[in-house]
Amino acid sequence: MAAPSAPPAAAALTVLLSVGASAPGLLWAVPAARSAAALSPAALHDGEVHRLITYIFIYQDLISLACGAVITWYFAGSFEKNVGTAKHCILTAAFSVLSALLYLLLQPLVSRLLQVGDAQGFLPVAFAMLGVSTTRSRMRRSLLFGLAVPVVLVPWLGLCIAWFVPHSSLLGNLCGLLVGEALPLTAMGDPSMDPTISAADSTAQQDSLFSMMDVFLISLITGLFTYWFFFRKKKEEVPDLPKMQSVVAPARDSSFIEKMKKTGRNIVVFYGSQTGTAEEFANRLSKDAHRYGLRGMAADPEEYDLSDLSRLSETDKSLAVFCMATYGEGDPTDNAQDFYDWLQEADADLSGLRFAVFGLGNKTYEHFNAMGKYVDKRLEELGAQRIFELGLGDDDGNLEEDFITWREQFWPAVCEHFGVEATGEESSIRQYELVVHTDVNMNKVYTGEMGRLKSYENQKPPFDAKNPFLAQVTENRKLNEGGERHLMHLELDISNSKIRYESGDHVAVYPANDSSLVNQIGEILGTDLDTVMSLNNLDEESNKKHPFPCPTSYRTALTYYLDITNPPRTNVLYELAQYATDSGEQERLRKMASSAAEGKALYLSWVVEARRNILAILQDMPSLRPPIDHLCELLPRLQARYYSIASSSKVHPNSIHICAVTVEYETKTGRLNKGVATNWLKNKVPDQNGSSSLVPMYVRKSQFRLPFKPSTPVIMIGPGTGIAPFIGFIQERAWLKQQGKEVGETVLYYGCRREHEDYLYREELARFQKEGVLTQLNVAFSRDQAEKVYVQHLLKKNKENVWKLVNEGMAHIYVCGDARNMARDVQNTFYEIVSEFGNMSQPQAVDYVKKLMTKGRYSLDVWS
Repeated sequence: MAAPSAPPAAAALTVLLSVGASAPGLLWAVPAARSAAALSPAALHDGEVHRLITYIFIYQDLISLACGAVITWYFAGSFEKNVGTAKHCILTAAFSVLSALLYLLLQPLVSRLLQVGDAQGFLPVAFAMLGVSTTRSRMRRSLLFGLAVPVVLVPWLGLCIAWFVPHSSLLGNLCGLLVGEALPLTAMGDPSMDPTISAADSTAQQDSLFSMMDVFLISLITGLFTYWFFFRKKKEEVPDLPKMQSVVAPARDSSFIEKMKKTGRNIVVFYGSQTGTAEEFANRLSKDAHRYGLRGMAADPEEYDLSDLSRLSETDKSLAVFCMATYGEGDPTDNAQDFYDWLQEADADLSGLRFAVFGLGNKTYEHFNAMGKYVDKRLEELGAQRIFELGLGDDDGNLEEDFITWREQFWPAVCEHFGVEATGEESSIRQYELVVHTDVNMNKVYTGEMGRLKSYENQKPPFDAKNPFLAQVTENRKLNEGGERHLMHLELDISNSKIRYESGDHVAVYPANDSSLVNQIGEILGTDLDTVMSLNNLDEESNKKHPFPCPTSYRTALTYYLDITNPPRTNVLYELAQYATDSGEQERLRKMASSAAEGKALYLSWVVEARRNILAILQDMPSLRPPIDHLCELLPRLQARYYSIASSSKVHPNSIHICAVTVEYETKTGRLNKGVATNWLKNKVPDQNGSSSLVPMYVRKSQFRLPFKPSTPVIMIGPGTGIAPFIGFIQERAWLKQQGKEVGETVLYYGCRREHEDYLYREELARFQKEGVLTQLNVAFSRDQAEKVYVQHLLKKNKENVWKLVNEGMAHIYVCGDARNMARDVQNTFYEIVSEFGNMSQPQAVDYVKKLMTKGRYSLDVWS
């Protein structure tokens, strides 16, 4: 068969229109495609214009074209976290070719089944993407015909099938029989099969249509590009055995039911935890169970299939407890997101499930304990039986006391329900055993890494909480001109990290404890801090083998992995009490750990309000000298600190900026307590070798986003370091204006103590205002006059303009900073403005503002 007369032009047109169809901004390439196809009269024969256009992923009408483009764009983006990247576009083009080939293969079947003369474009694309959608899991491998294969190979396997089937007489005839047509499934059809087409017409038709070889070449080129950008990087990760284990292991133990049966457990305590507190409470509850002749296990919902909850009743005296923290504005924690999604979609019958819920929240936030309340309500709706009332812990008050109060009433309710009794007093049970390594290869010892061993020496993307990127500090300057505080601006270099961020996102930083505190603990306990050891879980079936990465040294554990600066919780005091040789000190520790009112009051005053950390307690109780390994087992993990990013990726794509104030205060005992992260960052001064200025970090996505339309007005309220995300917002609005976009009013309400002391980013804000990007700059100096002036006072002063922007301009409102006072006062001010100018009652005004929040027009990024 003669080759088409102009294959290069055909191939070029195919590439152009395939990529064009993948980009929603280029959908108007359709008329050009129609014109190009119409140039060949022979192509008009028998509806081949539509077939040609479908062949290059352009469909008969704009609706099917748009649907196909969006579907392909979406699923191609599932292999890349950020759509619009080079890899995303290449994958889109590859899937476009795959869709066209599948259409050619399935066209006779689709036409017969749907009783239409020519299949519409949307159906074959939906079919093609159905296979791709099965790979959109977090796992890197997918089951295909019973075999585990890398997900990126799935569409290419389909491409091979689409290529070889038309060229195999056996498969072609088989497919022809299956669809009930004696048609050879060649790429563009065989004109000789139609007696009404003359030889001349046949030649003309062949010349006007693309051959399958054109598509093969395009697919080959696309495959090479995909390999260059995608597969080539993955090859380096194949030998990484720890990663392979982390992928395969969860599949083996995905059923918590089977694990409970195997280990004889009947109580499972799930935790949704962002900072580790809910996990700690879950561990305490699971350890409590043994006092009542029961056996418990703490479980991360991310590691198990929660649909198995319906089977929990198979276990005698079974109970599911949920310790669920609420993150941000009513959202689930990262590890509870899948569980939350399942609850929303599930229609399971949980009538045999017995449950109880304890929520962890903060009353200063709008949606207090939203996750705990939702889980409690939803489980009941699905038929589960609540055996004890919902507990609501408030971190703005005394979360520890709230938990203890709930726990001391929870267990009696469990005893009554199951007809069991406490077997004795609470006792100390070690969860981990100590193993000291005297002869160990130091290359196998953790030195501060969060996940993979040596990950700081051999950095590999993607970077996240378990694999942070070591960013170099390129700038660290003091922002304030005077005063006692130290406010700073840092810039982290993320070049070559492939980290992408948007204005409003958060940067998470893993700090290190002050070495002097670590050394003092070692001296008091008389321990060689450089001893290499491991703490191994005594429960061999537990997914959590160690409390922190092991093997490591005590020095590393106390520096990078353990929280030694916050006041310890009551369970830690109870466990430590046995090591106090002085009876008075032992009794004092046990009393503070008790649920008695006197003990709670003592714990509140002596530990919490005095801000005594573990070092201060060891110093103030000379007889308390616990083994350092048990102390390391008891202390909670040192958590990452989150900061609102103070830059725009449009202006600073290779750096992330942080605005922070160092925390430093004197306690009631006269000690000077320092914030872990801020004082650690303060000392990160850029130097030439860079070794001392590296910061482990990753980016956490946020819903705190600028409006989609740049022309939408924005009102930003951020006193103190709450200005951080708004620096990024203003930078981005300035960039958009430089690109010729119409930018709406940009209004900032900023507050600080004194104009000549802590007015942050004064020069930058003045420049933005001069350039016309910042249309209004309202600054409240709270202590420059007799009466304090805050941002809410300036809002009231400009209330008419504020209402006009919100009501007529459809402005978006953003609030960043202190949740306890500022955010609440600002919200109350908006209630007053809406009530006055909207002629509404107070309840109506509250409802109006709530609706703004629901619509995403009133956003909060606050902390307490």
